[in-house]
Amino acid sequence: MTRSRKKPERVDGGYVAMPWVVLDSAAYRGCSLAAKCLLFEIARQHNGANNGHLQASQRWLKGRGWKSTSTIHRARKQLESRGLIVCTRQGGFGIGPSRYALTWLNIHNFVGLEVKVDRYHQGAWAQFSEPILGIYKSPRGNRTDPLGDTYLSNTDPP
Repeated sequence: MTRSRKKPERVDGGYVAMPWVVLDSAAYRGCSLAAKCLLFEIARQHNGANNGHLQASQRWLKGRGWKSTSTIHRARKQLESRGLIVCTRQGGFGIGPSRYALTWLNIHNFVGLEVKVDRYHQGAWAQFSEPILGIYKSPRGNRTDPLGDTYLSNTDPP
């Protein structure tokens, strides 16, 4: 009889490697669900050698099931403001999509990127802290954060 040497938890194919320290950080935990999902969509493209050359274009994301361009834009801005991703090349008409880097990883290939070795700050997510006065009360009693996400207050009926 031959035994399978494959461990039961092993998976075939690629996977997203995200350190627990990032998942447990204030930068990640405070993200909206859309931003968390977008982070995994961006990380899905990483193959071990292309950090800094990852995209989050609306066209590509629509092919992966994203429908709202405003949701994509808000989620991308939230990830950038929290230091989880950084724009490494601004895209535009005729030059292709913007490119991004996952800040918990090094960039090995700076060719074609606008950010240089001395300006890339790996670990930017670790410096993020929740703003102390970042929650504002709206006239209706709901709370909103500076990025525009609305949260129901504890006194509001469901």
